Amino acid sequence: MSARTESHFDSFHSPYSEAPNNVQSPFSGPIARSRSTSGTSFTTAKRPLHMLSDTFQSINSTKRLRRQPEEYDQQSESQVRISVTSIPNTVPPGAPVDCHQHIVDTADLLASDWRNDLYRTRPQLVMHYMDLYFTHVNSATYRMFSRDTFMDWMRSTVHKSLDELMVVYSMLAVASIFSNQDTSRSEGSAFARIARYALEKKHGHFTLQLAQSRLLLALCHFSTGDLTKAWDYCGSALSVAAGLQMNSEQGILKNTEGTPLDFGLNRHGLEECYRRTYWSAFVMDRYNRTGSGVVFSFQKEDVFLRLPCNEVCYDKQMKTDTPYFDNGNIDKQMNNAHDPQSLGFMAYLIQISTIWSDMLATIYRSKHQSPKAYLVGYAQLYDDTNLRLDSWLSSLPSSLQLTAKNASSSVIRGYADTFITIHSLYHTTGMTLNRRVRHNLLAADLIRRNLHKAVQHADGLLTMMQTLRNATTNPSSSPSRLSAPFPAYSILHAIDILSSAGSLDPPTQRDNLRTWQSGLAVVEQLASFWATAKQQRAQITRRIEAIVSGVLAAEGQGLRAWIVKSPMEAPVGGPDQDIFYTHHAGLDAGDMVRNLTALGADVKERDILYVEDASVQPASPDGGRSPKCDLGDTVRVRMLGRGGSEPRS
Repeated sequence: MSARTESHFDSFHSPYSEAPNNVQSPFSGPIARSRSTSGTSFTTAKRPLHMLSDTFQSINSTKRLRRQPEEYDQQSESQVRISVTSIPNTVPPGAPVDCHQHIVDTADLLASDWRNDLYRTRPQLVMHYMDLYFTHVNSATYRMFSRDTFMDWMRSTVHKSLDELMVVYSMLAVASIFSNQDTSRSEGSAFARIARYALEKKHGHFTLQLAQSRLLLALCHFSTGDLTKAWDYCGSALSVAAGLQMNSEQGILKNTEGTPLDFGLNRHGLEECYRRTYWSAFVMDRYNRTGSGVVFSFQKEDVFLRLPCNEVCYDKQMKTDTPYFDNGNIDKQMNNAHDPQSLGFMAYLIQISTIWSDMLATIYRSKHQSPKAYLVGYAQLYDDTNLRLDSWLSSLPSSLQLTAKNASSSVIRGYADTFITIHSLYHTTGMTLNRRVRHNLLAADLIRRNLHKAVQHADGLLTMMQTLRNATTNPSSSPSRLSAPFPAYSILHAIDILSSAGSLDPPTQRDNLRTWQSGLAVVEQLASFWATAKQQRAQITRRIEAIVSGVLAAEGQGLRAWIVKSPMEAPVGGPDQDIFYTHHAGLDAGDMVRNLTALGADVKERDILYVEDASVQPASPDGGRSPKCDLGDTVRVRMLGRGGSEPRS
């Protein structure tokens, strides 16, 4: 699939808010108002298929009239005005037109659309978006459905339930994120309005499909950068999962026994669909709270559920015997009889997400501990997390082991998003564990240990990105496009570490730039789909520009190294829990450079160039009487010479 153009993404209005005031439903016919002695009634005429494209053009032509999402939130959906230009002219020439005749109840339109199985009327449109959904969403993090089983059901089932259609429209809305067609914005808006209307009507009636639809709309809002609404939808999906007791095998059996089978699944397939829906909510809950310091809705100790099976078993809807999730409480003997080879890729994602989120929660809580309690707790966290990371890494099947061959193979075989996400989580866990510490309480040798370990993980991550970049640009590989959003966060974290200090030696600079640009190229791909990645791309670009500009401005000054004074990523526990930036860390600038570069022990403070990003406005180095190289609103570079004096000539 070709990339969505930048201008298309820049102007992409969130399609998950209310309908514009003058747009009719794109899936139902024009509304005519007829008068009767008993009052006003409304009749819906069936709209010919060939006219649907005209309707979508009408939607596109009115996008300038759309208001901001917060304004929509205050608007009642009880009425919507239909543009008279979008309705076939049935009025005799010269007769006066009463525009008020075209006031209709939005609910009538949305209810009609919800009942409409769009595959029966526009199969090519549905197949286009379903292919995108299963390529970019279901094959990455949230593997809720079996592609072949679902598509067979979609094509063969004439009478789908309203719950099932609610999920279908939610899937189409998410898929529109990844489409580069001109009509994808308007179509995605229409899909999402129908899905949200269905959710409102199903409020309080807990079903599997309600949880799935809420998760999918959370993903829609995340794509536009509306993180509050994404969190809201995710939280409401978690409430459904809790209400249905989907966190235990007993709860799933209770939901599936003696009930109609959904999506063409048999009993075993439906049980697995429940499991995967719960695990999708579990993982999304952890992603949405990254760095927020907010506790997770689902605690791992309360999960008594089997891990997802492999895709072959799910496609065949076989009864599987996967191990239970290790929540720290479950009897490990229960898993001895289960076949670990039956685990699917999603199981390894769940396990590494749990290690990462456990570590994040502990780091956040640790800032409230006494110094003595912190030192004991951090030592235990450090050892336990490293043991869990090593155990997880050794448990990976051969196809998921971190090798250059596997990275290239993941692109060719279509599971690159899963491959890159699980290893991004692995390296991000290692970077965060070593970086986010209360450095004022740690001995200097422990700080040096953490610096080196964090750099190793950052290097490992960007090396993987370089391998993936080479694979996706190789014409013979028929590459799939990367689309999972988490790796962009990991790349930002890695570059934030690796660019915090460096040598001014020209060959080293070239190597640094090549490494950073390989990560930036991946973020560039993801910025086509995710607003968060677009912001991360801007931050990384500013950082690289600041360093390059500072180095150029310092030519001939005899300086040997640089230090960046301000982090791109805000510390989880505050500035006291970041060891990589000199005005926060316990080491002086010369010691930082010696630990983060190959330069010798003779590097002094006077040999260092200080670089700042204007957007974060960090504190100046001590003695901050420094000239500036003004590069506009994007980059601001400060240079210091000996002891904070003017740069050397």
